[in-house]
Amino acid sequence: MSVLQIALCLACVPLLFAPVVGWLVLRRERRHPEEAGRRPRYQERCGGRLGRARRPLPFLRVAVYDHGVVLAGPGVHFLPAAAIEGVVLDGERAPRTLRLHLRDAALPAPVELWPVDGDRLAEALRELAP
Repeated sequence: MSVLQIALCLACVPLLFAPVVGWLVLRRERRHPEEAGRRPRYQERCGGRLGRARRPLPFLRVAVYDHGVVLAGPGVHFLPAAAIEGVVLDGERAPRTLRLHLRDAALPAPVELWPVDGDRLAEALRELAP
């Protein structure tokens, strides 16, 4: 294999991953019907785990509203305020793990978030569901 062929192969590698990354970025921007006409109290892009599915940073969007939380990645989930039983913030250094304990078994569990500003997100979630 010549140097030119190797260079062309290496130049094409990013083109193979660009559609997948683009798809992940666009999917997190989808809106849930519960978000229509409302402004979030707090919103952040972070990584996390919803059930068995892990979403690396920054492919998960978390939006905290007065009536619940929207988690948007490849799928969009709405967690009503009444379904959130507790909020636990673990870890000393960033990214800290924020765990949501849920009452409803139909929602994806466990819910773990790895926010950039864990204290602000935990505060917004605790105001929503003390």
